[in-house]
Amino acid sequence: MLKNGNVYLSDVKTEIKNNRTMLPIANIARALGLQDGKDIIWNSHTKTATIKMIK
Repeated sequence: MLKNGNVYLSDVKTEIKNNRTMLPIANIARALGLQDGKDIIWNSHTKTATIKMIK
């Protein structure tokens, strides 16, 4: 990923399904400056991610 000239590597490949590009949301959140465990919360039981963005 590229943001403001900075390159961010992803541990997951993008995927195209039904003519839509799927991106790993956690990696996008990290590129935006969010942190695992603080702003990005993964629930392994429900397999859902919560992204907290505060203005």
